[in-house]
Amino acid sequence: MLKQKPTLLCIALLAALFARGQQVTLKGAFKNTPDPVIDANIPVDGKQFTGAIVRMSIDPATGAFQQTIDIKKPGFVTLTNNWKQIKLFATPGQTYTINADSSQYSVTGDQQAGQDLIKTFDFQDDTRRTAAGLEHISSAQERVNTVKAAADKKKATVESLFRDGKINEAFKQALFSAIDINYMSILSDSFFFTFREREQQPAAVAQFRKDYLPVWKKIYDDAAPFTQLLHAPGYYWMLNRYQAYLEIADSGKLIYRPGIYEIQKIDLFRTKLKGEMLEYTWANSIISGINTNLYEKEWIDNFRDFRQQFPYSQLTPYLDKKVQKIVAYHAADKHPNKDVRYLAGYDKLNNFKALTSALKGKVTYIDLWATWCSPCRAELQYSLELHDVLHQMGIQTVYVSLDNDRDDKAWKQMAQRLPLKGINLRPNKALHQDINKTVPKFNGIPRYIILDKNGEVAVWDAKRPSDKLELIKQLQQYL
Repeated sequence: MLKQKPTLLCIALLAALFARGQQVTLKGAFKNTPDPVIDANIPVDGKQFTGAIVRMSIDPATGAFQQTIDIKKPGFVTLTNNWKQIKLFATPGQTYTINADSSQYSVTGDQQAGQDLIKTFDFQDDTRRTAAGLEHISSAQERVNTVKAAADKKKATVESLFRDGKINEAFKQALFSAIDINYMSILSDSFFFTFREREQQPAAVAQFRKDYLPVWKKIYDDAAPFTQLLHAPGYYWMLNRYQAYLEIADSGKLIYRPGIYEIQKIDLFRTKLKGEMLEYTWANSIISGINTNLYEKEWIDNFRDFRQQFPYSQLTPYLDKKVQKIVAYHAADKHPNKDVRYLAGYDKLNNFKALTSALKGKVTYIDLWATWCSPCRAELQYSLELHDVLHQMGIQTVYVSLDNDRDDKAWKQMAQRLPLKGINLRPNKALHQDINKTVPKFNGIPRYIILDKNGEVAVWDAKRPSDKLELIKQLQQYL
C-alpha cells in the first residue's frame, strides 16, 4: 500500500501538468474603455468558431484583467472590447499580456515576432474597401495577379520568421491560412460587386460568366477542400461569397428566397461541403442566425439535425446554450413576467409632451425601438443586462415600440418573451407622428432619451445600453 502512494502522487502531478499545458493565461489592462467586459473568441481544437466566447471582467478602477482559459491546441484568439478587436496567436501553456487604450495596443508573449506581425495584417472580415481598389482593373486574371503578389509578399515575411526560428510550424501555417483567406475574400468581393453592377443586363451577365467565373472558380478550386482555412479568422465570412459564386455558376443570378437566410445557406453547404468544413460552417451559421435576435423556432429543429449528423461535435455545448435561449423565449408565453408592465392609457397619449408628463417622478431612460430593427434588438441584449443596475439606481426604463398596428402582437410577444422589464408602450398614430417631429435630428432607431425627475428632456440623444459604464455615468448626473 505504501508503494502505491508515490505512484498515485506522480499520476496526480502529471494530470496537473497536463491540464496546465492545455491552458492559456491572458492578462493586461484595457484603459479608457466604457465596456467592463472583454469577449475572448477562442479556438476549438485549433479552429475558428464564433460561438466559443469566454467573457473576462475588467477592473473598473485600473482596467486590469487576468484569466486562464482552456485552449487545447494553438490557434487565433480574438479579444473584443467596445467594438474594437485584438488578435493574437495563442499556444497552450503560455501567458500573454495585452495592454490597450482607445488608440493602440500591444501583445507580449510567446513567439513575439509573430505577434508583432499579426498587427500589420489586415484581418478585417469585411474586405470590400480593398476590393473596391481593384475596380479599375478590367481583367479578372490581372486582379488575381495583383492580389496574389501582395499575398506572396506576406507569405515570404512569414517564411523568413519561420526559417529564423522566431515562429513555429503551427504559427506559420495559421498565418498562411489567414493570408489565403484574405486573398480569397478580396478577390471574391471584387468579382461579386462587379457582377452586381451587371446583374440587370443579360448580355453583361453572359460576358461576366465567360470572363470572370472561370477565374473565380479556380480561386476556390485551388483552396479546396478548405479544411486548412478553418484555423484562421474570416474563413466563415469568405464562404458567404462562395455561396454567391455557387448561385451565379448554377443559375447566372443571385437567388433571393423567402425564409431564414442562414438556414438556406446551411442547406446549400450541406450539398457542397463535407466533414469538419461542413461541421464548423454549419455551427457558425447557427450562431450567426441566432445572433440576429429574432428567436426563430426553426433553429431548434436545425440544431437537432446538426446533432444527428455530428453526434460527437465539440461545438454542441456552445450551440446548446444559444438554442436553449430560443426554447426559453417561446416558453415565456406560458408564464407571463409580472415585471413587464404597460403604461396605463398609453393608447390615449397623442403627443410627446403628454408622454413625458406621464413619466414624471423618476429619472427615465427612454428606448425608441421596433421589433423589425436589427440594431435595436442587438442593443436590447445589453438592456437586459443593465436592467437590475438601473432599477437599483432608481431609474425607470421605458421601452417605446415604433412598430405599426399590424405588428402589435409581435411587439407584445417580444416584450414578454425577452422579457423587457420596465414600462412598455406602443404609440398611437398621433403620438408616433409627434415623436418624429419633436425628437431633434431623428433619422432612425434605436434612439435613447433621458428625462429628469420632472419629466423634462435632459438628453435628446443619450448613450446606448452597449455603452454600459458611460451610460451609467450619464444617468447619474440627473439623480
